[in-house]
Amino acid sequence: LIIVRKQVQEAKMAFEPMELYNPDRYARALTTFLVCVFYAPLLPLAPLIGVFALCLQYAIDKYLLLRWCKRQKPQNSMLALSTLKAVKYLAPLGLTVSFFIFLVPAWKDPLVVRNVALVS
Repeated sequence: LIIVRKQVQEAKMAFEPMELYNPDRYARALTTFLVCVFYAPLLPLAPLIGVFALCLQYAIDKYLLLRWCKRQKPQNSMLALSTLKAVKYLAPLGLTVSFFIFLVPAWKDPLVVRNVALVS
């Protein structure tokens, strides 16, 4: 009887639904967004691909939260605010740097691109 109870407890632990790890979800979304912004000057379709990827990630996360995973522990808004602050500072900087990196070697007069990059 004790062995059966132990096996039942082990089975419950083995097949328990997972809990989504929010920092990982935010990191994946932030990486997708920033990579798309960085490569936008090189591939003009990158923002559209990024929007599609973020919508797909949203749909998958929503399905996992509602149908598959167990209820999460209560959390505060610090993770969302820090991610928003990172996007606020890194997206314009990444776009400026990517214009500088990708367009200066291909431009006839690199000084023009440098001046535009410095102004932006």
